Amino acid sequence: MKRLPSILAAVALVVTTIVGGTGPATAATYEYVKTRFSDTIYRVDAGDWTYTTRTAISYEEWVAAGRPTPDVYEPTDYESLPWSPVIHALTFWPNNTWPEEHALTYDEWVTLGRPAPVRTYDLCDVMLCNTWRWANTEELFLSTQSDPVHKLTFEEWNALGNPAPYVSYLGVYKLPWDGRIVVVTPDKIGPGTTQPPSGLSFQCPAISYAQWAGLDFPTPQVVASGRDDRFLLWTNSSTIYYYGILGYFPITYSQWAGAGFPPPIRTGRVTPQVQTC
Repeated sequence: MKRLPSILAAVALVVTTIVGGTGPATAATYEYVKTRFSDTIYRVDAGDWTYTTRTAISYEEWVAAGRPTPDVYEPTDYESLPWSPVIHALTFWPNNTWPEEHALTYDEWVTLGRPAPVRTYDLCDVMLCNTWRWANTEELFLSTQSDPVHKLTFEEWNALGNPAPYVSYLGVYKLPWDGRIVVVTPDKIGPGTTQPPSGLSFQCPAISYAQWAGLDFPTPQVVASGRDDRFLLWTNSSTIYYYGILGYFPITYSQWAGAGFPPPIRTGRVTPQVQTC
């Protein structure tokens, strides 16, 4: 995919100075420019608009230059990814093919007159679009710095040019007898253990519904157990407790049945405090 320069891109402004107050106008050494929605000021060699001659300057450099008022370049194009509600404003520099991209806030969009965006995959030519998948699934996702995570269809992936996905080191899983979804490394998944725990410690890897939705609902792999899962029966209790990737808590008969009736490990005298996701 190639992007053509906007036909509405601004023409370079020429900054001139008057030598001696009455002499002829001569070109200044530099121009100072910025885009509407960025605080970054660029210094440009006057009349030489190329990528290498446009340099972002620091506050100290701006002060040393006499605090020049930069010329403000307005966005000319507005684009969105086909599935995304985020609108990106594109500002083209003179003689440059690739624009500056800015994800608009709602207020910025209103101040611009609520422009309707062009929905296009070409937006990934001018901003970083990450295509990736979880360690345990073939579903592909796309994310950017400003757009929500999106689960790609085959047609969308094909329209993007079939980018090779980055593979996450994490997977998405669910136990058959519990509705919670956990995000863990694949090495945490496997046959449970029959060894009693030396102690109870727990970090919750389960994600909330809002977090799952924010990841665009990756399909969890249903697995029989986590590698450290145990079913415990304390000597002072007739209740079976689960201890594993979902925490430590008493289970019902139906949950025990859903787990395949694993024989509980008889251990200890005191039932510890419940810890769960």
